[in-house]
Amino acid sequence: GFFRQTTALLAKKLVERNAETGEHYIARDRAAFLHMFRSAAFGGALTGLTTTLKFAIGALHLPRLAEGLLASCNYAGSFVLMQFVGATLATKQPSATATVLAASMKDLSTPARIDDLVEEIVCLVRSQIAAIAGNLLLVIPAVLLIDLLWASVTGTHQLDAKKAEATIASLSVFGPTLFYAALTGVLLWVSSLAAGWADNWFASRQIGENMLTNRRWLIVLGVRRLTGVVNFLRHHIAGLGGNITLGLMLALLPAYADSLGIPFDVRHVTLSTGSITAAVAALGAEVFRTGAFWHAVIGIAGIGVLNLGVSFGLALQVALRARGVGRVEKHVVYRRLRLIVFSQP
Repeated sequence: GFFRQTTALLAKKLVERNAETGEHYIARDRAAFLHMFRSAAFGGALTGLTTTLKFAIGALHLPRLAEGLLASCNYAGSFVLMQFVGATLATKQPSATATVLAASMKDLSTPARIDDLVEEIVCLVRSQIAAIAGNLLLVIPAVLLIDLLWASVTGTHQLDAKKAEATIASLSVFGPTLFYAALTGVLLWVSSLAAGWADNWFASRQIGENMLTNRRWLIVLGVRRLTGVVNFLRHHIAGLGGNITLGLMLALLPAYADSLGIPFDVRHVTLSTGSITAAVAALGAEVFRTGAFWHAVIGIAGIGVLNLGVSFGLALQVALRARGVGRVEKHVVYRRLRLIVFSQP
């Protein structure tokens, strides 16, 4: 009982702060939908550059942990850059938006409240579609353009034939791809907890207020600049916590696992799409005739489903536990959602 009460209070604390972060990830009208698509398209283009840097780091043939550290800096830097320029990475949305969804589950005693909740779910799904489409539609041409420029300068592709074939094989649906994709979904969820923790820590410890009253800070920066710094941190602290944590986990955890002889890797849908695009650029159009390529394409589809589904499912369960939503209420919501999906697909 003590454990259940403690974990419920912890979940509530995380959800209360994380819900504010997830609000801007939900598109509720056509204008917001198009804005989400453009933002995700920008994120896909930046991910193309991230993919190129990942291959460049791998080509250095550094010790495994050193390579993991450089790759984590690449990922974290890319995610933070997306945050600052307003770009969106689709897989980071579900774990943040689930808390917003749970926040609207406080009172489900009337049909009107249930309808409002179902409409929120519909808006969330549309937002996910816009974000995934934007990411994948732009990461492919971005990687192809970078490979073209790379070839014009160096005379070779980013990947040699052997590395390209290994990249395609590593994404096959018949390998451990789906298992690694589910584990990556867990990491995406953990990064959302890190975002909520960072925001909660900044607020509960009154970091901003303490900075504004610190004499040394005031002397060095002055009131105006210090106020700007504090406002910047208030707005970005959650994103910085989540993005840096995610970047470190995506690269360092596989490196540590490999150094210990544990088979573990990550499969992220946007990064994997960029990787297979680079492999196709190296191997040419003939690769489309091979079964390995299409097995990898199916694998990427599964990666997308598991990245989003696992991270969203875990975040939603934590959020529902925090809100104390009962089994009966959840059953009513699920039944109403099935009805609207079949009636208005």
